[in-house]
Amino acid sequence: MNDGPVDRQSRDRGAPQCAGRPNGLTERVATLFFQTDVPQLQSAATLSVTAPTGPCQLSQRESQERWWKVGAFVPPSNSDAIDFEGYNPKKVILEQLRTKPEIDYEKCSALLFKLITQLCDHYTAQYGDNGMRNIIMMYKRDIGNKIYKQMMQHFYCENGFLQEEVIGTRVYNLQQSYSYKQRAGLYESYTEDIRSVLFDGIKKGVFSTGKFDSHPELLLARVLEGDGDVQNWLRPAPREFNITYNHGHTYEPDFVVETEDTIYLVEVKGEDKLNDPDVIAKKKRGVQYCEVASRWGKANGYKAWQYLFIPSMQVRANSSFMQLAKQFHTL
Repeated sequence: MNDGPVDRQSRDRGAPQCAGRPNGLTERVATLFFQTDVPQLQSAATLSVTAPTGPCQLSQRESQERWWKVGAFVPPSNSDAIDFEGYNPKKVILEQLRTKPEIDYEKCSALLFKLITQLCDHYTAQYGDNGMRNIIMMYKRDIGNKIYKQMMQHFYCENGFLQEEVIGTRVYNLQQSYSYKQRAGLYESYTEDIRSVLFDGIKKGVFSTGKFDSHPELLLARVLEGDGDVQNWLRPAPREFNITYNHGHTYEPDFVVETEDTIYLVEVKGEDKLNDPDVIAKKKRGVQYCEVASRWGKANGYKAWQYLFIPSMQVRANSSFMQLAKQFHTL
């Protein structure tokens, strides 16, 4: 077999390695979860900001919400309070945030004011109007930095306006070393947790053994083995691809599948995770990788690449791979 990165006979090509270069300012979108030192006061605001690192989106994962807490600032006693007539604490905090290069004031001014108003209202309720103004005057920089730090912790990057190119191909596929509690044939039953089982007897795979993270992944491997349109397939090793997203996190696709005219990156994902921000970011990055690899392949006489994102319940024992490819091809 002479095409593609998963040539089972010669294994003489690896996955094209893509390198991205930032190109100009792009837009980020963030959702800021805010909480003062009173647990009941919670809100979420969507903020638009710009930065030179590519469009980003904040994760809104309920199970991993990270709350920012303003420190317990103690105002002076009423007898020491200053007359703050003419002092605008909201504007003071806003000016602190406007010094941050990522924040686009023109696009998110209304939401910034909503967030700042919430903070000011809280301190007014606790310490009175003059007490709130005194706190802002004394701790404006700290308050601004804490808000900014919270925003940056929750950014989710999408590698949007990047210029990418293939800088080389590896001449082999990476073989993995496995630890396992049970060994079974690809079509045999197993008793251990599937992640602890090493499956062997694989014929169309680049390698004759493999492990899987879920039963739907195992089902897909069985489909690939018996599908006449599939020439070979691969469970990629952790370093098989150089696909990064969200500030350098590594994305490892579940499968690579080769047919007569196309190579597919395949992701099988549980229905409960289809809308997870991290999953969405990986999917978008996988699509982008395939676009770059396809352009390189067209220029160099190799096969096109496509990305498949398959909900796990759609993989059945009687599925055909081309049917799945047609249904779940991601543009």
